[in-house]
Amino acid sequence: MHPIFSYMPNETFEVSLGKDGGTKVFNSVEELIGWMANEQQFWSWLGQQPHTNEKQTILNQFDGFVRSVNQQVNEIKSLKNQATERKAEPDLTRNFTNIGNFFKQFYENQHGFSSETPKGKFIEHLKKEQGQGVATVACGYFMQVGFNYGGYDGIRGAIAATSFDYGLKDSAMSEKIALEELRLHWQTVFQNFEKELNAESENHKQLNSDAKIQLTSQKENFDQLVSTSKENLDHLISTSKDDWRKLKTTYDAELAIRAPVLYWKSKATSHLKLSWIFAGVVVVVGGAIFWLLFLEVRRLIEPPTSLPQPELWHPEYWRLAILIASALIGVWIVRILVRLFLSNVHLQTDAKERVVMVQTYLAFLRRGKISKEDEQFILKTLFRPTATGIMKDDAVPLTALDALTKIGRG
Repeated sequence: MHPIFSYMPNETFEVSLGKDGGTKVFNSVEELIGWMANEQQFWSWLGQQPHTNEKQTILNQFDGFVRSVNQQVNEIKSLKNQATERKAEPDLTRNFTNIGNFFKQFYENQHGFSSETPKGKFIEHLKKEQGQGVATVACGYFMQVGFNYGGYDGIRGAIAATSFDYGLKDSAMSEKIALEELRLHWQTVFQNFEKELNAESENHKQLNSDAKIQLTSQKENFDQLVSTSKENLDHLISTSKDDWRKLKTTYDAELAIRAPVLYWKSKATSHLKLSWIFAGVVVVVGGAIFWLLFLEVRRLIEPPTSLPQPELWHPEYWRLAILIASALIGVWIVRILVRLFLSNVHLQTDAKERVVMVQTYLAFLRRGKISKEDEQFILKTLFRPTATGIMKDDAVPLTALDALTKIGRG
């Protein structure tokens, strides 16, 4: 007893073709559709004229089998389309089981036979040799269909089928034809398989050759990449060590001169504030001295109101001496304040220059672009003594006696 159905991956399934046909394997639903079309072509003569009840009886059984299989095939197509939309694998087990049952029902229970079997070849030969009537009766005999075997065609068909079935009639020709068609079929299958195998073999050889070339190229590229990466890594390590050394040197140098930098920045800020303070003091004191001198001049050179002839009056010399002395003292005070203002401006500028010089020195030191001689020069410049910025001749103005004494010495 052959199995009803066997489902394997890629839509491959097996069906039974009865005692004479054995089993047949379909690799796809499309292959089943093509096979069914050939069988319909083989059994199509049953629907031709002259139309008889015997033909219709056998044709009804075959058409029922075809309709049942086609219904499952259409359902399989629909399930595959739905699965494609869902991007999932369709479950076709039930459909293939039903198809296997329909094959078993027709080829085993109803004793059907396919065009590929010796019976099929015998019926085809009998139809051509003795006509469709005799062939119809022989089909009915093989399929055990109960209808009237009387009449000339009925008797001849029954005798021919009985002789073939029990070996009384030489069935070698039919079997030979069936075997020859089967041989030609498998020869074509094996030839196509051989062509595909040779093509795949050549393709695999080419792929292997390309793979070897690619592996060789990849190995060369990999070796080159490893070599380049090693060189780059060594260079990076060397550069990093050098940068770290320079950074450490810079860090140490920065720590060493951090206090002076902070000192000079603070000094620059304080001198800026003092500059503004002395600027304001100069303006206020200068204005006040100018106003006091104006009042004093007005008071000293103004003639007394009790004089009979005020136009003949002139101020006494002691008044002029007081006025000149007051003016000299006022100018001397303003001069000292101005020099204090300029001194703070000078000290502020000097402190800013030192900060810039320190930062530049650190930048050059970190990049290693400074020689020992330049380093000594910069350090001497940075740590030079700071002048106060106050002029040396900030004493009181020269008296007439001092001036005459200097002129005499000259």
